[in-house]
Amino acid sequence: MPGGFVRQYCLSGFESALAELSQYVKDIYNVSCHIEVDQINNFINTTMATHIYYIIHEALHNAIKHADAKNIFIKFIGIGEKSLLEIKDDGCGIKSSLKDRGMGMKINAV
Repeated sequence: MPGGFVRQYCLSGFESALAELSQYVKDIYNVSCHIEVDQINNFINTTMATHIYYIIHEALHNAIKHADAKNIFIKFIGIGEKSLLEIKDDGCGIKSSLKDRGMGMKINAV
């Protein structure tokens, strides 16, 4: 899905944006995305939806490129006034030699 249309998709429905992204990943990379979305009414505005969409987009890209994943599982649920985003894959994981490079995994633990 081209980036310029993301805002429009988030305006029309977060779940439909994820479904489009999932189909794109399946068509282009032959990777299955399994999506579970519940309680998306926690989005205050389209800005938050757009940020979450791009986080998921980047995680999919990383799982395909770096982990050689064939199945990616995305779970997004609302818990009271908070939201939980969980992304798992069946890829090979992160090599121990790469764990100490960069800030990526360190800032996720905050």
